[in-house]
Amino acid sequence: MGCQRMGKMSKRPLTAKRAARHGVPKGAQTTTPYQSGPHGSKVWVCLREGRDSARRVGCHIELTRDDGHVFLVQPLHPIFVVRQ
Repeated sequence: MGCQRMGKMSKRPLTAKRAARHGVPKGAQTTTPYQSGPHGSKVWVCLREGRDSARRVGCHIELTRDDGHVFLVQPLHPIFVVRQ
């Protein structure tokens, strides 16, 4: 279940490490390393807004999608903010 990239993306992405420290901003999207679209394209997912939607788990960051599913990423994984 992907997220549509609509609107203007932030020029400089956040990192998952920063999101775990300060919370995930409204309109945050990222790619998931566990799914791929047609021909190996990246799948964009919307992230749940708030402080508890990104947390440190060992040497990884656990991100929570809008639909409640969680997945692990590296600390420097980019998170983009989309403004409508």
